[in-house]
Amino acid sequence: MKNIDQISQHFIKSAKLFSQHNEFSTLPGIYAVLYLGKSNTLGTIKALKSGQIIYIGKTLSSQQSRDADTHFKSGKSGSSTLRRSIGALLREEMKLIPIPRGSGKTEKDTTNYRFDDMSEDFLTSWMVSNLGLAFFEYPKSPDEIRSLELKLLDKLCPVLNIESNSANPFLSEVKSARAKCKRLAEQKKGKINPTVTTIISKVVEPKRTTGSGGVHKYEVIWRRVMPMIKESLFTGKDFSSMQLTKSQFDAAGNRKSYSFNIQYQNGKLMNSLDSSAVARDLNRMIIENAEYKQLLKGKSVKLVMGKDFVFKVAMS
Repeated sequence: MKNIDQISQHFIKSAKLFSQHNEFSTLPGIYAVLYLGKSNTLGTIKALKSGQIIYIGKTLSSQQSRDADTHFKSGKSGSSTLRRSIGALLREEMKLIPIPRGSGKTEKDTTNYRFDDMSEDFLTSWMVSNLGLAFFEYPKSPDEIRSLELKLLDKLCPVLNIESNSANPFLSEVKSARAKCKRLAEQKKGKINPTVTTIISKVVEPKRTTGSGGVHKYEVIWRRVMPMIKESLFTGKDFSSMQLTKSQFDAAGNRKSYSFNIQYQNGKLMNSLDSSAVARDLNRMIIENAEYKQLLKGKSVKLVMGKDFVFKVAMS
């Protein structure tokens, strides 16, 4: 069997974006989640390095069940401490809305909070675009798998592991962010029926951000994408893609087509957006933000979303 250092190197060398995984192991073992984003921050956690292992977990069943069907799946934050931690750290930036899981009647339903449906989709999109995944097959007894997990935690001190990881320098920050989400979820007790969360996301949330006469109705979507745009503008690198969905846009408007192309040159808009309210809302949010306007200077930038609802930032 490989030693701890060899397993750690295996994770680093074999990691690839979740979206690049075509198949997942059906065996028990240890999985590693690595940060592959272009910036060096995750909420209040600073100085992350690309390729850094940020979470270690075990599965007694299979990688498929734990990673593909839980951690990286929308709606599963109530069953994924990894999703809850990432969502808590990104909550303010991405305007994520914590709610109780399940019926919301028990303490566990708010401790193990989830996010409303639209927030879950945006959280998944961020994870798929920024996180890598690696797996070490280890079909041993539960005690042996747990023992290996603890040794790896002791060796690596991943920033998102909050149990059995007291040396984690960001432990208090992660716990504080999660506690805030728990309190916010508690405020939703009795107000949200989890079985109709989608309806609430579609009907209630857009009304909060829609101006008079139906103006700015797509802001609810773009304010959650803005951190990804900022990351590309700051680093000067393309943002590969973010998968949005038709339902997110239909919740705010009703158009036959939502695709668009926005082009900036040295901070100036270079093409007409008259035919796209979706693009106009995004452009307005960018040009009214002094930080983003400054980041656009000296750059040629293209923001594109096609009929497949894949959003991209291209730098040249």
